Amino acid sequence: MRGEEINREQVETLLRKTPGPSPWYLQGRGPIIETQFGSTSWESAGEGPITAGKTVLKGGRQNLAVFDFQYWVSSFDSKFVLAWHQPYEADRSRQTYPLTIHLFDPDLFSSFDSVEEICQLMRTEKRTVYHRGGEILSFQIPTFVAGELRTLTFPDPISKIKELLIPCHSSGIVYEGTGCQSLGLLIARPSRGEFEIIPQDWFNTANLDFGYQWVTQFARHSRTGKVVGGGIRISYFVLSDDLRQIERQI
Repeated sequence: MRGEEINREQVETLLRKTPGPSPWYLQGRGPIIETQFGSTSWESAGEGPITAGKTVLKGGRQNLAVFDFQYWVSSFDSKFVLAWHQPYEADRSRQTYPLTIHLFDPDLFSSFDSVEEICQLMRTEKRTVYHRGGEILSFQIPTFVAGELRTLTFPDPISKIKELLIPCHSSGIVYEGTGCQSLGLLIARPSRGEFEIIPQDWFNTANLDFGYQWVTQFARHSRTGKVVGGGIRISYFVLSDDLRQIERQI
């Protein structure tokens, strides 16, 4: 309903159902799916120099996969794991990495024993996720163009999804001066075969400590159609209709 005032409780409720980056939003909070191994859970891999920040997907007591930092994870069709990740490129002169989306069937994973050995392997091979089997598909969404609607064929069954709202970085977001960021709101509409990246001007040009404050979630409020969001050490917010500025903080 247009004109409805969105309150803090509504935003908190909505964002509790919205994926955020691992490990902060995943450990103990990830999707629960019934598998042949038992119910899924999401646990810390440990606090050592090799395991810190990594999250173990377990089915019952079995280790099924390990996810490193900055994975957003949700369930799909109540039985699959949908995850996405974009490596961060600190060099602003280079093109940003694409966003990679994975779809896993937990019933098809092969379990493993030593989490620490797997974490060491991930470090050696520079892998951000580890699994044996289980992946149904993966595909990429390019991030080097912002501010325009682009077409993309999304594979089945991802093409059933109406909308995904994803924080990303885009080398297509450029400002005059130094110290600005490149945060974008990636709106993917798989069922329509399109996506766009909206520059987050309010954040990118703000006087913030970008290593300490960052956006982690976007979600659409169904009754008003407004996009809301939150992050680390920033207030909840409602975006303006053009999705580039903040209409108000909550």
